[in-house]
Amino acid sequence: MKKLAYYILFTLYACSNVSNDSKIPDLAIGRKGLNQQVSYKKLAEGLFFYQIQRGSPSPKDYFVLSSGAISEKTEKDLLKKLKEKGTISWIEEPAEKGPHGEFLGNIVRVGKFENIKDVQKKEQELKSEGIQMTVRHTAEDNKPTSGPFLLSILKIDLTSFKGNISSALGKNVIKEKAYVTDISKKNNALAAINGGFFAWNNTVGVDGEPAGISVINGELVSEATNGRSALVIDNNTPKKVSIAKNVTTRLRLFINDTSFLIHGINREAGKVLNCGNQIDSVRSRIPIHDFVCNNPNEIILFNKQFGKKSIQGEGIEFIINEEGKVISKNTYRGGEIPEKGYLIQATGSYIEELDSLIAKNQTIRVETKVFTDQKEIKLKNGIYLINGGPILLDNGKIDPHARFKEGFETQFQNFKVSDDFVDKKDKSSISDDAQNNRKGFYHGWVVRRHPRTAIGIKNNDVYIVVVYGRQPTITAGASITEMSTLFKQLGCTTAFNLDGGGSSMMVIKNRKTGKSSDISGEREVGDAILITE
Repeated sequence: MKKLAYYILFTLYACSNVSNDSKIPDLAIGRKGLNQQVSYKKLAEGLFFYQIQRGSPSPKDYFVLSSGAISEKTEKDLLKKLKEKGTISWIEEPAEKGPHGEFLGNIVRVGKFENIKDVQKKEQELKSEGIQMTVRHTAEDNKPTSGPFLLSILKIDLTSFKGNISSALGKNVIKEKAYVTDISKKNNALAAINGGFFAWNNTVGVDGEPAGISVINGELVSEATNGRSALVIDNNTPKKVSIAKNVTTRLRLFINDTSFLIHGINREAGKVLNCGNQIDSVRSRIPIHDFVCNNPNEIILFNKQFGKKSIQGEGIEFIINEEGKVISKNTYRGGEIPEKGYLIQATGSYIEELDSLIAKNQTIRVETKVFTDQKEIKLKNGIYLINGGPILLDNGKIDPHARFKEGFETQFQNFKVSDDFVDKKDKSSISDDAQNNRKGFYHGWVVRRHPRTAIGIKNNDVYIVVVYGRQPTITAGASITEMSTLFKQLGCTTAFNLDGGGSSMMVIKNRKTGKSSDISGEREVGDAILITE
């Protein structure tokens, strides 16, 4: 039945050709030389869709119980417990090293199982004995395999495509997520793809808020994760798509002769998913993916993109109309956001200072600017920015060492970092005993195969790729390095990773091209990239 369902899914989008199509080179996921069956369709002038079945299930792959890449101490303790219970185990090395060339730690494994039910039974047996291990499939290890792999590729020729490339929030406000299929249908899109990272629940932020920069049609909706890259779309003539490196936002509040740093836009004060936040006018934290940084002293700006009401809590807030005049001030937070103008909140040490300076009818100026490597990106109609990372290709080269700068550092000396906030749906990390050590997270998120969504640029051609994954014997997914290699095989010089995991989804004319890895089905996302006529 699985093979039949897969065949129906694969042939759904076929039109004039199903073959080893020369227009799509060997994508090299799994290993080079695997068979690729390609179907393609022209959606509009300059817009093409490719559906690719690559490889086939391998008899050498199997289900296994596994630890993550763990420290030597954790490894010894786990091996000892397994031995005491009479359970045979072995260790393996990760498929890649860390961003600095460091060893990430060994992986402890138990059993070789043909089906999911048997390995889940063993998992529960060990759990009842106080041993926590995770079900894995070896096709997802990022070692040579025949897969299989299911990929969807959208190719846009910017010189001939007359439509628009844009992004949209789930339900046009930050506080409400939506399925990519629904965002596509609502906007009558030819194609839609999941967009940037976002807060997946209220523990890590406001559920649905972009976890990094977001600009929608020239309006800044969310501040940058300073130091990370971003996808830039410019629909003005000539149409351009590019990757901006080292993106920062400069946000200021001018009251009389005093200027204040605005720490964030449209988010909960004090809570910054993926970090990279501006602490003061001089210092900012480095990006740390899937980790929440805190700052009790912040000024946060809200606009209509957030929703009708701001976030409740202790502090003060005041409303500025479109002329920049203060029209109200409250000694609490949680008021209504104006349709035009801003609502501004202050917490911690800023409460007393701003309260003493602000009066009704006072004129206040807000400045919001976006920079990349110190060059300003002028925001205007037709401009969109979408967060993500890391960069996959830069000037045609793959540079694993650069990943640590974009949120994937493995060792922290003077800053306590854990995996407490990692999205459990994605099962990309197993906790370790080592303090300030994110080697296990790097292995789980970067090195292992997962569903991925990414974009690459080759001259005036743009390739948007979704590799579906975490579906054993149907599609294994891809590692970050494999995604980099894929775009290199396509001839791209620049490529950039977007959100992945259960979020990865491409929709063509309101039809999904694959299945989400979430057991519950398609995942709601914070925003989506839209291709419209």
